[in-house]
Amino acid sequence: MRKTQSASPKHPGAILRHEVLPALKLSISQAARDLAITRQVLHHILAGTASVTPNIALRLERLCVVMVGQANRDLRLL
Repeated sequence: MRKTQSASPKHPGAILRHEVLPALKLSISQAARDLAITRQVLHHILAGTASVTPNIALRLERLCVVMVGQANRDLRLL
């Protein structure tokens, strides 16, 4: 029986760039401001050349919760 190779997991930065930021309708500049990090740091994360530290992971979680909460409030106003 032959083993199939599984694709290597995506870097968290790729998920942020292609899925999270577009879903939140955030530019890289705005996301960096909201996360209180420099654009350069965020660019390195998005490029996969820097890790997501525990501190930045917490900031990302808070940002997503705030943005989703705001979207839910906006929907209730419709």
